[in-house]
Amino acid sequence: MQYSTRASIFTRIGWQLTIPYFVVSVFIFFIITGLIFLNFNTRLNAIIGVQDEIGNTISNEITAYFQNILDDLNLFGTVLNTAHGFEEETSQKSLEVFLAHNPSIVSLTLLDLNGDELLHGGLDSIDSSVFLEYDVLDQIEDKGFFNGEVEFPGDQLPHMIVAVPVNDENNSIIGVLFTEVDLKVLLDLILNFKVEETGYVYIVDKSSNLIAYRDLNLLKQGVNLEYISVVKDFISRKQVKGDYVSFSGEKVVGVWKSINLLDWGVIVELPKSEVNSRLNDLILISSIAIFVFISFILVFLFLFYKQILNPIKDLKNDVLRALSVNDATTIRVSRKDEIGDLAAAFREVVNDLNKARKEVKNYSRELEAKIESRTSELQMRNEDLERFNSLIVGRELKMVELKNKIKELEEKLKVKEIDEN
Repeated sequence: MQYSTRASIFTRIGWQLTIPYFVVSVFIFFIITGLIFLNFNTRLNAIIGVQDEIGNTISNEITAYFQNILDDLNLFGTVLNTAHGFEEETSQKSLEVFLAHNPSIVSLTLLDLNGDELLHGGLDSIDSSVFLEYDVLDQIEDKGFFNGEVEFPGDQLPHMIVAVPVNDENNSIIGVLFTEVDLKVLLDLILNFKVEETGYVYIVDKSSNLIAYRDLNLLKQGVNLEYISVVKDFISRKQVKGDYVSFSGEKVVGVWKSINLLDWGVIVELPKSEVNSRLNDLILISSIAIFVFISFILVFLFLFYKQILNPIKDLKNDVLRALSVNDATTIRVSRKDEIGDLAAAFREVVNDLNKARKEVKNYSRELEAKIESRTSELQMRNEDLERFNSLIVGRELKMVELKNKIKELEEKLKVKEIDEN
């Protein structure tokens, strides 16, 4: 009997063993990919979260800074009215003390509702035309104070006019306390915050004018940033979506935070190149992790084929060869593991099969001898029977012949009797 030794082990046992592994591997691969994607988004959100935190911190500090100035001005105005009744000499001394304790205020002027100056201290006094030019009283009635535009007088740092009402005992406005505030604190504040490695912070007002930035020369040019995407979003109070081109000409990722007290916007930007470089590190690590995982799968498959599938294939060929040549010794038992035990078991099976074949062959020979003997005996009996049949047939023929002769003699006898009579 001929047996095929064609190896198809990988398409049978191999797939049955490797398919579950592949399913688990693919599942793990998707988990790793999902974790990498999640980590990617987490890292990106963390970068945006840092920008949010910086924006909120600057917004809160500026709000607290100006709120303290407003509180001090309101308190000073109340003190001037109630304690001194605008008495010039006493009020002037109080003003000097106030300016000494508030270095950010470079000048302070008290005007009545007609625009006449009642009191002044510090640098240049406020022109009464400010009343008409900026609708000071309307703003004061609307939000309780007035803040003008940020200006850069000469080579000085940015200044801004702030005004608060002075009320009488009936809470009616009887004058306006103007002050010119030095905004150097804004520049110091945004310079003190480091946005990753190359990020930066700037502030715009409600008209999209740049009022605080690390480049003082750019500030003095009076740059308007209404064309910048994030500034548009701040003005319209929309969330920033994706990256955009900033006034520096490079792509950035930015967020805005509102300073509601002054209607300003804090813009925190980070160049897209730095964002990509930080995310590229994660991509590189992730790529290495995926490469290692795939390499592990390939090494596993190689070892799996070499240590399991290949020995099984060899065992199959040995068994088929042993069955072809009726020699169990062709089955190699060279391993001391389950596959070696299986090979030994196959060797025993082939030995038993060979013994069974020999027994069947011997029995066949004995059976053939018995059949041959029986056939000869039967043949002899057939010959005897044929001879017996021949004798019986010959006897019957003789008896017929005798009967015929008797009948003939009887007829002759009758004829003779008739003749005699």
